[in-house]
Amino acid sequence: MAEPPTIIDLELWENRMHFFFAISQHFISAIGFVYLLRAVNGEINPQRHMIEGRELSMSPAEAWCIKNMGSLLVYPIIIILSPTCQGRLVTLLLFVDTLLAYCWIPGQLQHTACGWFHFREISLRFHRNFLIVLNFALYNLYFAEDVDYTWWRLFNVVVSIFFFFYGMKKKMSNFSNIITFVYTGRIHTPSYEDYEYSTSPMHFGEVIQWISFHVICNSPVSLGYAVYKIELAWARAHMRHQWFRRNVPNYPRRRAMLIPHLF
Repeated sequence: MAEPPTIIDLELWENRMHFFFAISQHFISAIGFVYLLRAVNGEINPQRHMIEGRELSMSPAEAWCIKNMGSLLVYPIIIILSPTCQGRLVTLLLFVDTLLAYCWIPGQLQHTACGWFHFREISLRFHRNFLIVLNFALYNLYFAEDVDYTWWRLFNVVVSIFFFFYGMKKKMSNFSNIITFVYTGRIHTPSYEDYEYSTSPMHFGEVIQWISFHVICNSPVSLGYAVYKIELAWARAHMRHQWFRRNVPNYPRRRAMLIPHLF
């Protein structure tokens, strides 16, 4: 009969898991940095490359649902099983973000985008997203600790939750303009209120959302994910801004790339 684990065994396992979180955090951040570097160097087309034909391919709506499926399936389990309130709160925010995206994005893609994605590309994206989900699942299940909510900490969390949903709203409300440009290639200069001082208000919303998320979580996993999401948002905003300035006559010069009045 196997002997129960000793304190030394548990400490060794915990150290190994913290090492895993540190490595995966830097790996995920590095993926975003490479994408940002390639975008700044002009090596990535701001518009998506679609393929012809249905063989070994799927529609944009199907591809989006499949590559993000892991979070929709895993996060509810972690909300139920996590032993700490902090772990459940963090996972709940991730699940709400995923759920609202599932209610909105696939329908927008289905009605706007045309063409197909190759199965290989979606498979790579699925594995990348699964690594992120696995990181959060393991951390919130085994390592998240309850937080002593002082008045100052409670104020920070409440304000951060407000900005989390504010950023999400700005991202979702402008999503139709993203896919109009990214998937159809139609030259269209957005003239809505959000676009008065920024080319990419939806990506600005992402920056606000994930900075607020890290303030709430305050964990190494959330830091790596926030850095990754900000790198992606900055890269996509840069590509779109440069494309519009090159291809749209008299594009408003007052519009910043990402952050109104600044960048």
